[in-house]
Amino acid sequence: MSASNNAKPSDLGCSSWDWDQQICLACSKGFVFNPNKICVAVSDHCATYDIKSGACTSCFKGYDLENGLCKFSSSNNAQPADLGCALWSNELQTCLECSKGFVFKGLHNGTIACAAVSDQCKTYDSTGGDCTSCFKGYDLINGNCVLSSSNNAKPSDLGCSKWNWD
Repeated sequence: MSASNNAKPSDLGCSSWDWDQQICLACSKGFVFNPNKICVAVSDHCATYDIKSGACTSCFKGYDLENGLCKFSSSNNAQPADLGCALWSNELQTCLECSKGFVFKGLHNGTIACAAVSDQCKTYDSTGGDCTSCFKGYDLINGNCVLSSSNNAKPSDLGCSKWNWD
């Protein structure tokens, strides 16, 4: 192939391209031909699908199969119960990884969930959520950031969670 050849297949889901005929011979995994012989993506919610039509034949947990489509339904209880969760396992019905600014903590009912770290923490311990340093205007006391007693400049916006002291 010439180094000056910048031709690209026009079908991005194609795994085998015929450069002479300018057609796709086979689609990549997770793609199927549409009626115009263009590779289109199969739904991410399909666990299995018909290789000719792309219709879902089974769905991942948390989705119901309806007419070849996997849909989340209101009657389905497989949904994240932990709103601070970044990576939810439908299979285990648990959070595997918390979002930034959240850490795993035990709740009063004995379950573990992602709890928000204080907005005044500049840095925090990822295992317990205790503050390890605070933003300007706050003092670190027993893992918490509290308004500095030596700072007489008070935020003018009392609903503000993070004040720019500069």
